[in-house]
Amino acid sequence: MKVGRNDPCPCGSGKKYKKCHLVEDERRALAVRDAQEQGRETGWATSMPEDMAVPSPEQVERWPVRKVWVPVPEVFAVTGRGVAGALREKGPGELVSAYFMLRLTEGGLYGLAHKDAARPEEADEFVAKTMEQMGPSEPGDLARASQLVWACHDYALEVGEPFPRQSQACLALLPRPSGARASIESIAGVGQSVPSALVAMVRAHPLANLSDQKEIAVLTEARMLVADSRSVSEALRAMTPDFDARDGGVFDFTRPSQPQHTAPLSRIQGRRIQGELRVEGNELVARSGLSMMAHLLNALYTKLPERPALRSAQWVSPSLGLRWQWDAQDEPLAMK
Repeated sequence: MKVGRNDPCPCGSGKKYKKCHLVEDERRALAVRDAQEQGRETGWATSMPEDMAVPSPEQVERWPVRKVWVPVPEVFAVTGRGVAGALREKGPGELVSAYFMLRLTEGGLYGLAHKDAARPEEADEFVAKTMEQMGPSEPGDLARASQLVWACHDYALEVGEPFPRQSQACLALLPRPSGARASIESIAGVGQSVPSALVAMVRAHPLANLSDQKEIAVLTEARMLVADSRSVSEALRAMTPDFDARDGGVFDFTRPSQPQHTAPLSRIQGRRIQGELRVEGNELVARSGLSMMAHLLNALYTKLPERPALRSAQWVSPSLGLRWQWDAQDEPLAMK
């Protein structure tokens, strides 16, 4: 039964649907439609048949791993976003791969893809082609990819956003680590992938408040150490003409803002980015809404001549009046 705009929201909040979950539901419907269109070429989960054959663990164990993708560590540590996946060889000239778009702020999983290929280059082309939708990733090891995927899988079950049925064929390519703990707490803390503070922030918010439609729900800051601030400044100017170095190295975004936002907008790699970059001595400081921070950091970590060392991060929720902070010295993470 279709819910009318002025009907009570099905979530039980007591608000009218148009004042509650209408925008979020419309966004999800649009994402599904786009994914189905993409599926003809990319194999997104929404276009994958639900009765896909699921290989047994014994079969998968015999399929050599040819390549693994993991989220960019610094981007995932600050935003909880990235892609994990694996490419395996089923037989001579027969490759199969699976990719999971992980988003801790949106129930663990945002997208899913499955691809058969005849050569490794096809998988690389597939990842490059769909990177805009899938998010940042880089080569990594199977143990880390599996740990992240299964932690997000268990978290999704916990919050009532389970992975789709088609995911079973993809999950088979990244077997659950033996003795792995459940949910996102298992990937947080010293020596892990995300700060404990990020998990605490995610736990404190209803999922709907952290979606792409509400990117300013959590104001995010990341501080990174750089060896040569001058070369970083020059690289930032080269990345986009919208950067204007002035006032001691402040990069000011000058495009007009959307009506519902107060910060200016800019473009990095074709994305509209809301926020600020500042060079402060030997530190590069990025500030943005949570959902835009992933694109901003991805641009920095893929385009700068040196890889900045992530030093600290903080997340501020104006609606909850809360702040969460992380410092690399107090809680060092696994950044490789």
